[in-house]
Amino acid sequence: MLSFIDKYLSKEWKEYLNIHKELKAYKKNEIIFHAGEEGHGLYVILSGKVKVSYL
Repeated sequence: MLSFIDKYLSKEWKEYLNIHKELKAYKKNEIIFHAGEEGHGLYVILSGKVKVSYL
């Protein structure tokens, strides 16, 4: 099965993402960002899962 990136992004966008990527690992229950914060990038989940909640 093709990933979203492979299926929908152009070659140019894939090259851009590859050049500008920054891999990060997060611990279980670690907060990645809070609602209302200014966006600083695109998050792609390579493995595991993410819980999205609004408190």
